[in-house]
Amino acid sequence: MNDCPDTYYEDDDDMSCKKCGDYCQVCTDVDSCTECIEESGHEYLENGECVDECSEDMWIYETGKECFESEEDCPEDTRGEVKEDGKNYCVAITTPPPPPDFGSYLFSGVAIVLALVTFI
Repeated sequence: MNDCPDTYYEDDDDMSCKKCGDYCQVCTDVDSCTECIEESGHEYLENGECVDECSEDMWIYETGKECFESEEDCPEDTRGEVKEDGKNYCVAITTPPPPPDFGSYLFSGVAIVLALVTFI
């Protein structure tokens, strides 16, 4: 069980807490960061290291502050897109809202027409 504070990991060899790498909030060892410190200026996670921006050939996932090696590695609910700055991004797939339920409107309209016909 890991009882080490943030920015530290438990060393399995001597069960002591050791410091994570630079700018790292959570890690499994000194070279394997899993979460970077927010607002540190090095918030993007690239291959276990916290960097200020993703390398040129990487795919940038701004929402999760991660860098991926290929478009296929982007999170499941995203798609690859090359933006105007020429960089590769993993962007959220937005789904359009469902169409309105015209059936209920149609039924209401028929009921109103029938009520008017009956009244006249």
